[in-house]
Amino acid sequence: MKITPTCIAALLLATTSVSYSQSGYVSGQPSIDCTNVHNTVALILCSVPEAAQADWDLNSASWALYFTVNDAGRRMLDLDQQAWRQSLDRICDLPRQLTQEEQAGQAMGQAFGRMFLGPGIRIPGPQPVTQAHVNCVLNAYHARAAMLRSKLRGDPLAESLLSAERHAELQEALAEKGFLRSDQVGSGTHDGEFGPVTRQAIKQFQQSLGAAPSGFLSGAERTAILESPAEREAKATRLAAEAKAKQDAEDARLEAEAKAKQDAQIAAERRAAQAAAEAKAKQDAEDARLEAEANAAREWRRKIDEARIKGGQYADKSEFKWSLSAVDNPMTDDKDYTVASAQPNGTGAIANVEGTCSKPGRVTFVATLNDVTDPNSPLGLPDFAPGYIAGNKRINDDPQFPVRFPAQKFRNSILVSTLLSLDPAESIETTWRVLASVETARGRMIIQIPMFNTNVQKLLIACGKQYENTKKRGGLADAPNRQP
Repeated sequence: MKITPTCIAALLLATTSVSYSQSGYVSGQPSIDCTNVHNTVALILCSVPEAAQADWDLNSASWALYFTVNDAGRRMLDLDQQAWRQSLDRICDLPRQLTQEEQAGQAMGQAFGRMFLGPGIRIPGPQPVTQAHVNCVLNAYHARAAMLRSKLRGDPLAESLLSAERHAELQEALAEKGFLRSDQVGSGTHDGEFGPVTRQAIKQFQQSLGAAPSGFLSGAERTAILESPAEREAKATRLAAEAKAKQDAEDARLEAEAKAKQDAQIAAERRAAQAAAEAKAKQDAEDARLEAEANAAREWRRKIDEARIKGGQYADKSEFKWSLSAVDNPMTDDKDYTVASAQPNGTGAIANVEGTCSKPGRVTFVATLNDVTDPNSPLGLPDFAPGYIAGNKRINDDPQFPVRFPAQKFRNSILVSTLLSLDPAESIETTWRVLASVETARGRMIIQIPMFNTNVQKLLIACGKQYENTKKRGGLADAPNRQP
């Protein structure tokens, strides 16, 4: 129902003619007596269906909480309820309703005003009740009911959520079964309110069932008290329907199992097809891997061939000589070879480079930087950090790159290069030259290592043989496989 000021004013004048007995529950009416309304809250409850429903909602929550506390709690609840009700006029700014005498006096004053001032003059009337007033009262009632229910649990909470119609229906059922007499009067009899009389009737009913007389009906007890012969017949019909539904469900299950079996067979066939496809994909991947390895081997061989050509050319025009010395190693019955080259820079510095087979399969070139005029004096080296000397390096024809050469035994002794078999960076097989550049106090020093110099090649070959011999003797458990 939409409330407007004009509608509220009309309802206000009509409240004196509202007449119904509050001895029983009346649908659409609040729990209060609407035969004599003297305040705005009562007017709203008696005039707006939503407000009447909110009143019953609060009423059921209040009665449920009332019988879950002791006497002191009930007194506190009564006082709190009164204080809350009295606060509504202030909280919702409700207009005061005039008494019949005040209404008659105001009507007479308006009549005399029109007589003296003319019919076109608007005479102020009482402050109207607006939709905002109605909404405020509705919100207050709903909030109060929610607050009271927050203190309830179990059967009391379930009871508080029942509608007023359900309350009245339960009272009628209690009366039909003789627990609530029709001649009983007072709050909580046949008016939809579970007051003291109804509460006592509920306890008697519970005792008849052999249950604890809590005064609050459980769900099963509500079902028992409301069940009629017609309902029992309906229940039997329902059970029969449930049995049929169960049988139908079983039939459906069997049918579903048959379909699932068929689907499983189809899925198995699909898995077999997928497995075949995966096997083919695996074989294709293996073929691709073997092809990639073959391509990598061909590329590695191409690099080896290129290194031999470029390395031979570079060794022929190399400006520095390399010497070769050999010493018998009684531990391995092999010869330990060393290549050496003295490489001056023309500005007072000289690099004494030595190449040795430091480990089987590994060739190491170390350069000792000296002053040509005074070999016993340390050669000044800038940007020296503990264990490193800064410089640049170049492999084959690749661009040079900055590097820190590890220092060896002395400050002016650096590790220029370590060549390993199958190392993609500096490989014995594919590296044909290594250049190292270091700034010294005697100018820049460029160290040249031509891998295809005749004596250097002898060192590389001897180191390779030591590697193969060591593998045969089992002395190098983690030796890498050589490229075929």
